[in-house]
Amino acid sequence: MLVLTVWSVDSLMQRRLSLFCMAMLATPAAHAMDWNVKPSLNLSETYSDNITLAPRGKEQSEFVTQINPGVSLTGDAPRLKLNLNYRMQNLFYAKDSSRNNIRHQLSANGTATLIEDTFFVDASSSIGQRLISGTGPVPLDNVSVTGNTTDVITYRVSPYLRHNFGSAASTEVRYSYDAVNYQIGGFNSTSNTISASLKSGPSFDQIPWGLNYRQQKIGSEGAGRPDVKFEMLTGNVSYILSRKFSLIAQGGYEQNSYAFAASGQRPSGSFWSAGANWAPTSRTSLQATYGKRFFGTTYSFNLNHSTRRTNWQASYTQNVMTVRQLEFERQLFVIVNPATGNPFVDPVTGFPVLLALNTPTLTNDVFIIKRLQAAVGYNPGRNSFTLTFFDQRLEFQNNPRIDESYGGQGSWSLRLAPNTQAITTAGWQRTDFGAPLNRQNTFWNMGVGLSRNINPHLTGRVDYRYFTSASSVAGAGFDENRIIASLNMTF
Repeated sequence: MLVLTVWSVDSLMQRRLSLFCMAMLATPAAHAMDWNVKPSLNLSETYSDNITLAPRGKEQSEFVTQINPGVSLTGDAPRLKLNLNYRMQNLFYAKDSSRNNIRHQLSANGTATLIEDTFFVDASSSIGQRLISGTGPVPLDNVSVTGNTTDVITYRVSPYLRHNFGSAASTEVRYSYDAVNYQIGGFNSTSNTISASLKSGPSFDQIPWGLNYRQQKIGSEGAGRPDVKFEMLTGNVSYILSRKFSLIAQGGYEQNSYAFAASGQRPSGSFWSAGANWAPTSRTSLQATYGKRFFGTTYSFNLNHSTRRTNWQASYTQNVMTVRQLEFERQLFVIVNPATGNPFVDPVTGFPVLLALNTPTLTNDVFIIKRLQAAVGYNPGRNSFTLTFFDQRLEFQNNPRIDESYGGQGSWSLRLAPNTQAITTAGWQRTDFGAPLNRQNTFWNMGVGLSRNINPHLTGRVDYRYFTSASSVAGAGFDENRIIASLNMTF
């Protein structure tokens, strides 16, 4: 039995998380599982010359010690799959102990098979931190003391039924209940989602098709705040002209319910899109579509291309979203820079990536998100390069504001010796907040680091990072220099 004690969360959420762990671990399959447990420990010392990201001339320096135990847990049995990553971040401030803090990062999911090939239950939970407002001091991690971050806890339980109609078709009916709770309150919500799908089987190998229905009702805390409802019925069909090329089309009707006075658009109506899939080789694929939705013309594309030493990716998407939906898509433990060969960590700090500059300001509003992103990686041998770019536009539906952010990040990793590598990163981002804020923030960051694999279970790092911000609001810019020494251990 694994017990996680969670600080800075309400007791109700503690009980819910405990029930999630116990429900998964108490199933009969759990006792016959193959378990893979990987404990870890991170020790670090950070010097910052501006720990609060204060305006220029008001900086406060600080030494921050971190003792961060963690564990990665996977379980595999015929009827139960579990995957869990957890870290407890303990922050100790030398000059002001009142700033000492404990932060938790958790990403857990599991699937239980209750009736073979028929009845399943998915469950997931996460704990992390996120930015509150993009107009305040924007930290890159939990070390900075800004008061502009909050803990966020999510969990989801989803039972579903599947059935195959021979080679003709298959169906799935699913119910999901989920919740998102923030430490600061005022933005908590729950949702109930019903979905059903029917898709063609191998008998329709040249003309595959599908029918999908989904209805989600989101209830928010607070008196007088209306519920949000998304409902969509979709049909799709493909025509496979050859092994390399196919045509795709979809259409349907959506009936959404939320205030839309600011946008002036009724958030309901029919929609359609058409496009093509092209995969000339096993290393190259392109999908592109054009269509219409209630908010106007829609475009999308997804390009993937790889060679022996390079990987190229680019995509553009448009969708109607809420911040709570983004919380479920956000990954706390991600591979930021594949060139380092070190998963789950930031290439400069060596810590899990917790905050992103392009995270939308915390809001209960519905928005249309339009996002273009691209990435390229090059690995000729001793050197590894990555370059990423994004452009994101948020069109809020219940107020007249439009926010746009865009920027890029690059990194270079050089293997100096079999167990030693140097890493350099640099990035830039600009965010434009529309009326009535009419504000512009610009961020630059750069970092250099040296990493040494002392033995297979111990890695040492020394890093320097510079982070600076400029704003159209007088006195809101800041500069920060950091020096970080760390040890990462696995057991």
